[in-house]
Amino acid sequence: MPAQNRREVARARARLAEETRRALGALGYEEVETPTLVPAPGMEPHLAPFETPFLPEGGGAPRPLWLATSPEYAMKRLLADGFERVFQFSRVFRNGELSDTHNPEFTMLEFYRAGTDYRGIMDDLERLIGSAARALRPGGATYVDRNGRRVSVARRARARAIWRRSVAVTGRV
Repeated sequence: MPAQNRREVARARARLAEETRRALGALGYEEVETPTLVPAPGMEPHLAPFETPFLPEGGGAPRPLWLATSPEYAMKRLLADGFERVFQFSRVFRNGELSDTHNPEFTMLEFYRAGTDYRGIMDDLERLIGSAARALRPGGATYVDRNGRRVSVARRARARAIWRRSVAVTGRV
């Protein structure tokens, strides 16, 4: 990728992060930061964590620690401690995932909201996506170009229909 493109991508990522923080903050979410190095890996059977030995300064037995595959568990503990809406940009690591669309290290946006169901989260996500699209598009347009097609991200009815079809097919929310 030419340097000009790398600069454009880096600037777009910064605008996206700034708008994400603004939009989620406006919805009452608090940004949090949880550990990247954790004492126990996540229990997702399809995700492989990276293990690293912790060597105590001054001696002592090494003990294993893992790079987080997701901040999910730590963030849900914050909900249990009384936070109502939290989000974070987290560096996460997944061993063995490598392809044109997967990297073993990447940034994940994760957010949780207590006291609502999937519809409340879906409403927040729709607002966030619309805000993000406006921040990234010239003139604040609410569409993205994907594989040569223009896709609207402002049509809530379309997003809801896709969600309902997904739930109906998979049986999962």
